[in-house]
Amino acid sequence: MSYTIVFTGEINPAFTQSTVVNNLAVLFKKDSIFIEKLFRGKPVTIKRDLELESAKKYHTAMNNAGAVAQLIDQETNEPVTDNKPGKEVESGTPTSKPEMQPTVLTAAAPGEIILNHTMPPEPDINISHLSMSEAGEQLVQPEIISPAIIDTSKIDLSASGSILSDEKMPGTPDIDTSKISLADTDG
Repeated sequence: MSYTIVFTGEINPAFTQSTVVNNLAVLFKKDSIFIEKLFRGKPVTIKRDLELESAKKYHTAMNNAGAVAQLIDQETNEPVTDNKPGKEVESGTPTSKPEMQPTVLTAAAPGEIILNHTMPPEPDINISHLSMSEAGEQLVQPEIISPAIIDTSKIDLSASGSILSDEKMPGTPDIDTSKISLADTDG
Protein backbone atom coordinates (compact mmCIF):
# COMPACT_ATOMS: atom_id res chain seq x y z
CA MET A 1 0.00 0.00 0.00
CA SER A 2 1.07 3.57 -0.64
CA TYR A 3 0.24 6.69 1.33
CA THR A 4 0.16 10.42 0.72
CA ILE A 5 0.71 13.30 3.13
CA VAL A 6 -1.59 16.26 2.47
CA PHE A 7 -1.29 19.66 4.13
CA THR A 8 -4.82 21.00 4.56
CA GLY A 9 -3.69 24.64 4.60
CA GLU A 10 -4.80 24.99 8.22
CA ILE A 11 -2.69 25.39 11.33
CA ASN A 12 -3.10 24.06 14.84
CA PRO A 13 -4.78 26.79 16.96
CA ALA A 14 -1.97 26.50 19.53
CA PHE A 15 0.47 27.92 16.94
CA THR A 16 0.79 31.16 14.99
CA GLN A 17 1.15 31.02 11.22
CA SER A 18 4.64 32.56 11.36
CA THR A 19 5.76 29.88 13.85
CA VAL A 20 4.35 27.13 11.62
CA VAL A 21 6.04 28.65 8.55
CA ASN A 22 9.38 28.75 10.40
CA ASN A 23 8.94 25.21 11.74
CA LEU A 24 8.09 23.82 8.27
CA ALA A 25 10.99 25.74 6.70
CA VAL A 26 13.36 24.01 9.13
CA LEU A 27 11.63 20.63 8.72
CA PHE A 28 11.73 20.65 4.90
CA LYS A 29 14.95 22.69 4.58
CA LYS A 30 13.22 25.31 2.41
CA ASP A 31 13.06 29.08 2.74
CA SER A 32 10.02 30.65 4.38
CA ILE A 33 8.85 32.25 1.10
CA PHE A 34 8.49 28.78 -0.43
CA ILE A 35 6.62 27.50 2.65
CA GLU A 36 4.25 30.50 2.73
CA LYS A 37 2.96 29.45 -0.71
CA LEU A 38 1.45 26.36 0.97
CA PHE A 39 -0.93 28.56 3.01
CA ARG A 40 -3.49 29.30 0.31
CA GLY A 41 -6.39 27.58 2.08
CA LYS A 42 -6.42 24.59 -0.28
CA PRO A 43 -5.04 21.11 0.40
CA VAL A 44 -1.50 20.58 -0.91
CA THR A 45 0.11 17.20 -1.46
CA ILE A 46 3.42 17.19 0.40
CA LYS A 47 4.66 13.65 -0.34
CA ARG A 48 3.13 10.64 -2.08
CA ASP A 49 3.96 6.97 -2.61
CA LEU A 50 5.18 6.49 0.96
CA GLU A 51 5.15 3.32 3.01
CA LEU A 52 3.00 3.50 6.14
CA GLU A 53 5.88 4.00 8.62
CA SER A 54 7.43 6.83 6.57
CA ALA A 55 4.02 8.43 6.07
CA LYS A 56 3.34 8.33 9.82
CA LYS A 57 6.69 10.04 10.47
CA TYR A 58 5.84 12.85 8.03
CA HIS A 59 2.35 13.15 9.50
CA THR A 60 3.67 13.37 13.07
CA ALA A 61 6.45 15.82 12.15
CA MET A 62 4.06 18.17 10.33
CA ASN A 63 1.49 18.07 13.14
CA ASN A 64 4.23 18.70 15.72
CA ALA A 65 5.31 21.71 13.63
CA GLY A 66 1.75 23.07 13.95
CA ALA A 67 0.52 22.26 10.45
CA VAL A 68 -2.72 20.29 10.02
CA ALA A 69 -1.76 17.30 7.88
CA GLN A 70 -3.69 14.25 6.73
CA LEU A 71 -2.39 10.77 6.05
CA ILE A 72 -4.28 9.47 2.99
CA ASP A 73 -4.45 5.88 1.74
CA GLN A 74 -3.81 6.14 -2.02
CA GLU A 75 -5.96 3.08 -2.84
CA THR A 76 -9.09 4.31 -1.09
CA ASN A 77 -8.26 8.03 -1.22
CA GLU A 78 -9.51 8.18 2.41
CA PRO A 79 -7.74 9.37 5.56
CA VAL A 80 -5.97 6.56 7.37
CA THR A 81 -7.57 5.47 10.62
CA ASP A 82 -5.64 4.58 13.74
CA ASN A 83 -5.30 0.91 14.73
CA LYS A 84 -8.71 1.15 16.39
CA PRO A 85 -11.56 0.58 13.92
CA GLY A 86 -13.37 3.71 12.82
CA LYS A 87 -10.95 6.13 14.44
CA GLU A 88 -9.26 8.50 12.00
CA VAL A 89 -5.71 9.69 12.67
CA GLU A 90 -6.29 13.10 14.19
CA SER A 91 -5.26 15.91 11.94
CA GLY A 92 -3.76 19.01 13.44
CA THR A 93 -3.36 17.59 16.92
CA PRO A 94 0.26 17.11 17.89
CA THR A 95 0.96 13.48 18.78
CA SER A 96 3.55 14.70 21.27
CA LYS A 97 4.37 17.97 22.98
CA PRO A 98 5.57 20.50 20.34
CA GLU A 99 9.25 21.32 20.50
CA MET A 100 10.13 24.86 21.45
CA GLN A 101 11.64 26.51 18.42
CA PRO A 102 14.12 29.39 18.76
CA THR A 103 12.81 32.75 17.69
CA VAL A 104 13.47 33.23 14.00
CA LEU A 105 13.07 36.64 12.45
CA THR A 106 11.65 36.76 8.95
CA ALA A 107 10.78 39.57 6.59
CA ALA A 108 7.15 40.19 5.78
CA ALA A 109 5.92 39.71 2.25
CA PRO A 110 5.98 42.84 0.09
CA GLY A 111 2.91 44.96 0.73
CA GLU A 112 1.94 43.09 3.89
CA ILE A 113 0.75 45.37 6.69
CA ILE A 114 2.79 44.56 9.77
CA LEU A 115 1.48 47.23 12.10
CA ASN A 116 -1.37 49.66 11.68
CA HIS A 117 0.38 52.92 12.31
CA THR A 118 -1.44 55.73 14.06
CA MET A 119 0.02 59.18 13.95
CA PRO A 120 1.00 60.60 17.32
CA PRO A 121 -0.80 63.78 18.35
CA GLU A 122 0.72 66.94 16.94
CA PRO A 123 3.00 68.54 19.54
CA ASP A 124 1.90 71.83 21.11
CA ILE A 125 4.95 74.05 20.52
CA ASN A 126 4.71 77.75 21.32
CA ILE A 127 6.61 79.78 18.69
CA SER A 128 4.88 83.10 19.28
CA HIS A 129 8.06 84.65 20.70
CA LEU A 130 10.05 83.88 17.52
CA SER A 131 10.37 86.23 14.55
CA MET A 132 11.90 86.05 11.09
CA SER A 133 14.55 88.37 9.68
CA GLU A 134 14.29 90.01 6.30
CA ALA A 135 15.65 88.10 3.32
CA GLY A 136 19.38 88.72 2.90
CA GLU A 137 19.86 90.03 6.45
CA GLN A 138 23.00 88.73 8.11
CA LEU A 139 22.00 86.81 11.24
CA VAL A 140 25.43 86.35 12.78
CA GLN A 141 28.30 88.84 12.64
CA PRO A 142 31.42 87.05 11.41
CA GLU A 143 34.41 86.99 13.73
CA ILE A 144 37.11 89.34 12.54
CA ILE A 145 40.43 87.57 12.28
CA SER A 146 43.50 89.80 12.20
CA PRO A 147 45.87 89.00 9.35
CA ALA A 148 49.02 87.05 10.16
CA ILE A 149 52.23 89.10 10.33
CA ILE A 150 55.04 87.35 8.45
CA ASP A 151 58.54 88.91 8.32
CA THR A 152 59.85 88.35 4.78
CA SER A 153 62.80 90.83 5.03
CA LYS A 154 65.39 88.01 5.25
CA ILE A 155 64.06 86.11 2.28
CA ASP A 156 66.06 86.47 -0.94
CA LEU A 157 65.59 84.80 -4.27
CA SER A 158 68.86 83.56 -5.78
CA ALA A 159 69.61 82.58 -9.33
CA SER A 160 68.88 79.06 -10.46
CA GLY A 161 71.66 76.64 -9.41
CA SER A 162 72.99 78.90 -6.61
CA ILE A 163 74.23 77.29 -3.42
CA LEU A 164 72.02 78.65 -0.69
CA SER A 165 74.19 77.62 2.25
CA ASP A 166 77.89 77.79 3.14
CA GLU A 167 77.66 74.59 5.07
CA LYS A 168 79.03 71.36 3.64
CA MET A 169 76.58 68.83 2.43
CA PRO A 170 75.91 66.30 5.15
CA GLY A 171 77.56 62.95 4.58
CA THR A 172 80.55 64.39 2.63
CA PRO A 173 83.70 63.30 4.54
CA ASP A 174 86.67 65.69 4.94
CA ILE A 175 89.61 63.32 4.22
CA ASP A 176 93.24 64.48 3.91
CA THR A 177 94.83 62.40 1.11
CA SER A 178 98.08 64.42 0.83
CA LYS A 179 100.21 61.81 2.64
CA ILE A 180 99.00 58.83 0.63
CA SER A 181 101.25 57.38 -2.06
CA LEU A 182 100.58 54.60 -4.43
CA ALA A 183 103.04 51.69 -4.65
CA ASP A 184 104.23 50.22 -7.91
CA THR A 185 102.20 47.31 -9.11
CA ASP A 186 105.26 45.60 -10.76
CA GLY A 187 107.03 44.49 -7.70
